[in-house]
Amino acid sequence: MFNRILVPVDGSSRSLQAVERATSIAKAFGGHVFALTLIDPSPFAAVGHIGTGAHGQQLDPAQRQAIAAIRAASELVKSQGVPVDARVVESHITWKGILEFANILGIDLIVMGAHGQRGPEHLILGSVTQQVLRHAALPVMIVQDEAQTDQASAERGRSRARPTDTTLFWRAAKELSERIAQTRRQR
Repeated sequence: MFNRILVPVDGSSRSLQAVERATSIAKAFGGHVFALTLIDPSPFAAVGHIGTGAHGQQLDPAQRQAIAAIRAASELVKSQGVPVDARVVESHITWKGILEFANILGIDLIVMGAHGQRGPEHLILGSVTQQVLRHAALPVMIVQDEAQTDQASAERGRSRARPTDTTLFWRAAKELSERIAQTRRQR
């Protein structure tokens, strides 16, 4: 069902939570995780980063941040025994880069954080997550920040200890995956 899962990462806690969710889905379905970090190659992408000078010098901090984010994601996936393909890709428009990459790789599911790190692009285009949701032709799972979800549940007088519809769904999906695997072994 979900054998090829794309998870865009930017180093934020929300994107790492998305990596954890993508990894658990891939593990349940015997799938593969594709971790992706995008950087903008334009000379204005480094606004807000330390450094001035030539285009390459301005982009260097962004490249270091992207490499750190993709390494953290890759290590997290590998630690669970799930195959991972981790890449840093240049794209002028982040959400378009995510969808183009998903199309090229034949991705079955995109898993992403509700919000990640924001920059000048957010002010102009709105949330990358919103744009991916709006334009995707494949399933997209949005992972909320667990701390905010816990706080919102507490404010509504609910306990997070109670299974949510999402938790029940993933339990059912895992059971189905295990039944399929068992059936394959019996053949």
